[in-house]
Amino acid sequence: MGYWNFCSMRKYETVKTVNVKSTQVGPDRKLKPAELFSLMTDMALENIEDLGFGREKTLDQGLLWVVVLSCVVIERLPVYGERIKISTRPGPCRHMMFYRYFDITDDKENRIVSATSMWTLIDENTRKIVFPEGLGLNLPEGDPEPDKNFPRRLRGLF
Repeated sequence: MGYWNFCSMRKYETVKTVNVKSTQVGPDRKLKPAELFSLMTDMALENIEDLGFGREKTLDQGLLWVVVLSCVVIERLPVYGERIKISTRPGPCRHMMFYRYFDITDDKENRIVSATSMWTLIDENTRKIVFPEGLGLNLPEGDPEPDKNFPRRLRGLF
């Protein structure tokens, strides 16, 4: 599990350091895009667990977290064996859409990937979006950040 970074300027951040494995790279030895999204999804779920809104309050209650939109800026993909630091933190909630921010840095603290995604909660059976407040899920909001990774036409849409 990652650690919950109370001392950071960023609220409710979870950070984890990992090495890129051989099974995560393609023939060019770079992290496969699908693996990048898997890493980000795992970190988001770990962060939600750290915040106290994990499986017991969601999945076990018939609620699913769903990614609605992701925008990723890749300076470069990490390579096989490279040690990277992945961080994620929640952003504001807007109309049932929960912003989430990600950063991946190399061992020299250079940001190599940044992403913004929007998530929502749906009912497992009906597949309809649910209002978390109505279920007693008052998720903490992180610091609002600009939608820097969203294409201009999508900024502020939600």
